[in-house]
Amino acid sequence: MYRLMKSNSIELSTSKTKMVTNVKAFCTTLSIITAGCLIFASTPASANVGDVMIQGFDWGSGAGWWSTVGTQASTLKSGGFNVIWLPPCTTTVDRHGYLPNQWYDLNDSPYGNQSALVSCINTLHANGFKVLGDIVINHRCGISTAGSDFANPVFGEGQGSTDSGNANNKRAVVNNDECGCGTGAGDSGQGFGGGRDLDHSWATTQNTIETWMKWLKSSIGFDGWRYDFCLGYAPKYVGIYNSATAPYMSVGEYWDNSTPNEANFVNASGSCAFDFATKNTLNAVFGQNNYSYLTASGHAPGLIGTNAAKAVTFVDNHDTGASPGGQNISPCPAGQVYLGYVYILTHPGVPCVFWPQYYANKTMINTLISIRKAQGITATSSLSIQTATSTVYAAIINGNTAMKIGPGAWNPTGTWTLKTSGTNYAVWTK
Repeated sequence: MYRLMKSNSIELSTSKTKMVTNVKAFCTTLSIITAGCLIFASTPASANVGDVMIQGFDWGSGAGWWSTVGTQASTLKSGGFNVIWLPPCTTTVDRHGYLPNQWYDLNDSPYGNQSALVSCINTLHANGFKVLGDIVINHRCGISTAGSDFANPVFGEGQGSTDSGNANNKRAVVNNDECGCGTGAGDSGQGFGGGRDLDHSWATTQNTIETWMKWLKSSIGFDGWRYDFCLGYAPKYVGIYNSATAPYMSVGEYWDNSTPNEANFVNASGSCAFDFATKNTLNAVFGQNNYSYLTASGHAPGLIGTNAAKAVTFVDNHDTGASPGGQNISPCPAGQVYLGYVYILTHPGVPCVFWPQYYANKTMINTLISIRKAQGITATSSLSIQTATSTVYAAIINGNTAMKIGPGAWNPTGTWTLKTSGTNYAVWTK
């Protein structure tokens, strides 16, 4: 769903209010809804700390996308990726998948039918990928109204159930949802006006969600999860769903630029999270040309400075990125995207590359991933910040890789080999 980034800790509340108002209006007339979405991330305990992820879609992806991704599997494998996050796969009332209704109907998704999706996942598996499904469970839309006429499944019933008047559907909606149709407990997180917010405290809600997610693993082939809009429900429920489904990896979209808040989410859920605090810092660095922001008392700012094993770092995604690939909510400043990738691909955390930015910077990103893997850099590698001034940031990672970004001069001392360089960046190894 739509969320707004903070810029230097100032939230764009006016735009957010306008967005929520618009989505509410759209949901009143389901036939014309064109709402959007957001992304987040988290990393499960079973994940390989050496993973490199790619977001396997953008905001412009549409019909035939499952086939498109399948044709790129070998290219992405050659680039060094081994985890891919695919967009929501269910029937939906928007054109992106983030206002889902029939969870078991994968034949009318914006990206292709169920057969094409299974074929895509099989091809990705054959190329060594772990595939993450985009799980939108904060909210759900009705079949014919903006209320709780849910079907396929009805809460408490199985695949194909269509009793839209079932009282369980109302019980599964929080009692403070703006629709006035919910009889469940109060919302455990932030409300969202684009659909009916679900009551995750109810065992029937949990069981219905868990059964569907297990089906996505066993029948469709997903290996793990990207949880959408984690601000909408308590983090503990991510932990409950992970315990029930045993994903290879999960990553939550906990869109909060506060590092302590991110840390609280991963501690309470046990999941990884997209490192929005690091994303926000990189935006400030490049927007204000001040590289001193990349240190916090000698540590990296953001989640990678406090719990790197649970941090999924990124430069942009389908919400933040510049159009047409993104919604332009908080894009990396123009002309600086490549420096963002020098940073995240040499640093701890699990880096996630945005699909259109990969293809726009393919040779450079392939080189950086190759260096990362050759040097054994992982999510938990050591980080020693060498300098962070207004003009240059430099660090030594894993004891064997040095890097610098910014127009200022810096070189590592001792015997190092320059592996790659360009405007305002360089990477050395030993």
